[in-house]
Amino acid sequence: MPEIMPISDILKKYITEEVTPMSNEEHSRRKVESYNQSVGDLTEYDCGECLNKGHIMFLSEGGYETMRPCKCMNIRKTIRHIERSGLKELMERYTFDRFQTHESWQKQALYKAQAFLNDREGKWFFAGGQVGSGKTHLCTAIVGEILKQGIPARYMVWDIESKKLKAIVNDDEAYYKAIKDLRETEVLYIDDFLKTKRGAQPTDADIKLAFEIVNY
Repeated sequence: MPEIMPISDILKKYITEEVTPMSNEEHSRRKVESYNQSVGDLTEYDCGECLNKGHIMFLSEGGYETMRPCKCMNIRKTIRHIERSGLKELMERYTFDRFQTHESWQKQALYKAQAFLNDREGKWFFAGGQVGSGKTHLCTAIVGEILKQGIPARYMVWDIESKKLKAIVNDDEAYYKAIKDLRETEVLYIDDFLKTKRGAQPTDADIKLAFEIVNY
């Protein structure tokens, strides 16, 4: 016949320390720790800070649990924008390793692109030339490496975005909202910058818009 023991005696086998009431502050602290250590289910980017939840919890000065968006949300937004633009497939193909350097000018172009990546603070990288010269390849490779560093970037096709902005230039609120993202993003990749039909010159409106964005 099994031994019958009081529940209190059974619990003593497993509880070796006296249980003390938990303060509200301690409860909040543990709640914050538990949330920040949990793993989320967001995709597109693997974030080691929020563990793919998109938010980080912390205690405010008053001891309340507060949420703030993780910086990876900007990166995820960039990646989604790149996917919609069709640039994602290019990023998989257009890497530095795959850039052909049969000619000396190609080697120089690759060197300049990699040098910019390592020293880009306050600087621009401009690639100009004929179709097929590797402009898109090098610029896409740069943006791909920047995104891997956890830095948000914005991809802009000049012809498409400039038409949208010029169409709402007289609507101050809508125009400011639309151009704000282009001006304030940490890295801006403009494809086909000021491109026009063959033989045509950029319009005054295009030049004004280009200065407004780039000079910012």
